[in-house]
Amino acid sequence: MLRGSAFTTETNKLYIFVENNKIFGELGDKSRHNSDNFQCVLADKFEGTALSKTIPINFETFRLINFNKCQDIEFMINSDLGVIKITLTRNKTKLTYIVSALIN
Repeated sequence: MLRGSAFTTETNKLYIFVENNKIFGELGDKSRHNSDNFQCVLADKFEGTALSKTIPINFETFRLINFNKCQDIEFMINSDLGVIKITLTRNKTKLTYIVSALIN
């Protein structure tokens, strides 16, 4: 996603959705016409109920979170409330971030 953000300079919205049992992320702005989009697979598998709708998130939030060198990364998404809980584990340290979705 970070490399793809170089192509989508007009927006910082990240849309998270499930398709074919994979979690995808799409950078772009669905509320604007003629904007560049970049899409890729974020996870090849997931546990739980598939997302019933697309969740828009501010991409800058993910840019600020340092995912490097983490042995374990867990995302928990509550699509009804529009909240994502991100838990990163590295060695004996566990960091938890709470991210709210943008209004779609």
